[in-house]
Amino acid sequence: MTTRYYAIPAVTVKNEETAQILWDAFTLSGTGCHLQSAKYSVKSEIPTKDKNAFPLAFGVSEGVIECEAEIIQCSNTEPTITAGEGWHISDNPKATNPDSDCPTWTVTLRRYLVKTVPSTSNVGD
Repeated sequence: MTTRYYAIPAVTVKNEETAQILWDAFTLSGTGCHLQSAKYSVKSEIPTKDKNAFPLAFGVSEGVIECEAEIIQCSNTEPTITAGEGWHISDNPKATNPDSDCPTWTVTLRRYLVKTVPSTSNVGD
């Protein structure tokens, strides 16, 4: 049996009580704009075979890291979010309270993981 997998890149989480941009998911610019929160998740799908949704024994598909970020804007300058290398913005930034003195913006980014298929494999791995 050949083992296929999605490798999750190494990440460093600082021991700080502030939101952090991990895996260089994006850059944030704009005077008075600050990262309020960031939630990261690693997901994959198990393909289904029949109407009873029994999982296939051999596959996991579409490994992805997702980042949901919240930015606070405390000036007249809207935030500029640029996706990092290998990332793309899946939900464009939008203000959730545009009439506030300090609007909050949300954005979702994704990075699809590359499936690794070893050239050789031991039986039963």
